[in-house]
Amino acid sequence: MPTWPLLSLNKQFLEFTVTRIFMNIFRTGSPTIVQECQLNFNFVPIQLQIIIRTARFLQKSIVSENSALCLHNSN
Repeated sequence: MPTWPLLSLNKQFLEFTVTRIFMNIFRTGSPTIVQECQLNFNFVPIQLQIIIRTARFLQKSIVSENSALCLHNSN
C-alpha cells in the first residue's frame, strides 16, 4: 500500500484540473476535444498514471535491499 493513498475525490480533482488545463491550452470547452488531444499527445489519464506509478513503486520496493522497505514488505 502506498504511503499516502489518494482518495477518490482527490483523483477526480486532479483529473478535473488537468482537463481544465487542456481546455485552456487548446481554447475549447469540449471534453471530447480534450480527450482527443490527450489521445493524440499520448497523455495517460491521471487515474491510470496513479495506478501505474503505484505498481512500479511496489515492484521496486519488493526487490529493494532497503531495510525499511523490507520490513514493510514482510507484514
